[in-house]
Amino acid sequence: MPYKDREVNRECIRKYHQKHREEEKEYNKQYYKNHCEQIGEYYRKQLQYIQDDKLLKGCLMCGYNENAEILCFHHNGNKKFTIAQFGHRSLETIKKEINKCIVLCRSCHTKLHRKLEKENIGISY
Repeated sequence: MPYKDREVNRECIRKYHQKHREEEKEYNKQYYKNHCEQIGEYYRKQLQYIQDDKLLKGCLMCGYNENAEILCFHHNGNKKFTIAQFGHRSLETIKKEINKCIVLCRSCHTKLHRKLEKENIGISY
């Protein structure tokens, strides 16, 4: 049962993981060894969804939609993570983040950022 004091709870969890570090490393090593194909398939499906979404939408500014690697997501604010680094996130979480974005080709994305810089809006990337 967790402690009511959040800091005490965090400290106990940290100590537990520190104490069991080697066991956890071995468990994770075995898990990934035994589930390598399933994990790879999971990430391939996520990546395929992302690539298909970019091609379906195409560049909002010029309409380019021939190569998903040329297209990128531009966040319109409230960015939680970079979609290109989706990592361990669920497909639902990725979809929510994609919905905050517009798709642009690299050239139009650069042009947009240059325009935003000139207007001094203060958006960083």
